Amino acid sequence: MAHARVWMAVAATLATPALALAAPAATGAVRDYPVKPVPFTAVHFTDAFWLPRIETNRKVSIPFAFEKCEETKRVYNFERAAAALRGEQLKDKTPPGYPFDDTDLYKVIEGAAYTLSVQKDPKLEAYLDSLIAKIAAAQEKDGYLYTTRTIDPEHFGAMIIYSPGPLPDPVKALLATRAGEVDPADLVPGSLDALERRITEYVEVGITKLVLVPLHEPSDWLAELEPIAARVQPLQT
Repeated sequence: MAHARVWMAVAATLATPALALAAPAATGAVRDYPVKPVPFTAVHFTDAFWLPRIETNRKVSIPFAFEKCEETKRVYNFERAAAALRGEQLKDKTPPGYPFDDTDLYKVIEGAAYTLSVQKDPKLEAYLDSLIAKIAAAQEKDGYLYTTRTIDPEHFGAMIIYSPGPLPDPVKALLATRAGEVDPADLVPGSLDALERRITEYVEVGITKLVLVPLHEPSDWLAELEPIAARVQPLQT
C-alpha cells in the first residue's frame, strides 16, 4: 500500500492542474487572473459522458495494458533480474525484445497511479504494490535498474552508424569539429570492408549485440541490406 501511495503522490504532483474560478479579490488586493489552478484530484466527474469513459479506463484499459505487459514478458524480465541479483542461476538469459521494454511497464503504472489518485480500487492497488515490489527487487545496490544488463552481465550492445559510400563533405566537416584530430573515416565506416572491420573490433572486445544504421535512408532497403547481410552474418558468434 505504501508504494502505491507514493506513486499516487508523484502522479498528483506532476498532473496538469485543472482550473477553478477564483474568489473575488478583496478591495485593494493585487489584480490577478480570474481563474486559479487546483490539483486534478480535486476535480470529479459525475456526468454521463466522461465518467463512464474514466471508469472504462480503470476497469478495462489499465488491466488490459498490464495483462499485455505480463503476456509479452515485460514483468518476467524484472522477475529474472531479481533472481539474478539473488544469486540464482538463470536458465533463461534471453534478452528482452527491445532494450526499452522496461519503460512500458513504468508508463502503465503511472496511468494506474493517476487513476488511483481519484478513485479507490483495492484490487488494482494491490496489483500495483506487487509490481513495485518486483521492480524494487530488480534494482542493483548502486541504484542501477536495467533488466537486460542484470539478466546477462555479458550482454553488451552498440550502434554503428555507417555510410554506404564515401562520407559527404558536410558530414566530414561536422565530425572534424567534434572529433578533433580523429579521422572522420575512423568514426563512420564508409565501405563494406570498413564496416566489417568495425564489427570485428566490437566483437573482439565482447560486444554481443550490434545495430547497424545507415547515415542516409536508402532508396532501396533490400538492395542496401542484402550485401551487408552476406558480409556480416559470418561474423555472428
